[in-house]
Amino acid sequence: MAMPFTSGHLLALRAFPRNSFAPYKSVWHRTPEGDWTIFVDGAPADKACPRYFGPAAEENSSARIDLTWTGPMDLEVTVEPLELRWTMSLTEPAYLRALNVASSRLPEVAWRSPVLLRGMELMASVVFGMGDVELAGKVPSGHWATLTPRRMYLVRSAHAALAGLDLGSPVKATTPPTIGAWRLPSKPAFAIGRAFFKPG
Repeated sequence: MAMPFTSGHLLALRAFPRNSFAPYKSVWHRTPEGDWTIFVDGAPADKACPRYFGPAAEENSSARIDLTWTGPMDLEVTVEPLELRWTMSLTEPAYLRALNVASSRLPEVAWRSPVLLRGMELMASVVFGMGDVELAGKVPSGHWATLTPRRMYLVRSAHAALAGLDLGSPVKATTPPTIGAWRLPSKPAFAIGRAFFKPG
């Protein structure tokens, strides 16, 4: 969802194996100065993440993004020509596993409920310490977005190097990260779910 580092850099990963136009992958990078770049592999920028979040980024660019599961809970992400290598190990504690099982049994209509989404935002903030998370609202393009995380995992450890620069360790951000006015989690987390966008 978002991963702040001790260096002040932040990375985010979006992968859509199925959607209404074409599968694609996207990596977002924010510098310590707050400048965003969105990289996309597999779809034109005007149909992928930059369509919705690009107005708040300094640059939107095509790239080769490779995702490799090196173990059941270990993921490696590489981005060229950014020269990014990002690895993470995930964990699913017993309480989160139970929550994930319960989430998987909810009917599709329940996920469109503003009450349920607000409840999940509060749970992410209070239970998981992820800050003021936003799952539904207007994105920088003016579209209305709804995110429905069906399974959540915590990040046990991670490492990232950007053009030879070690980005440090994953950390909970002291200032809630945003892209435009859209709020991202302050604490590293990994989610599998769905996203819906419609004109604002």
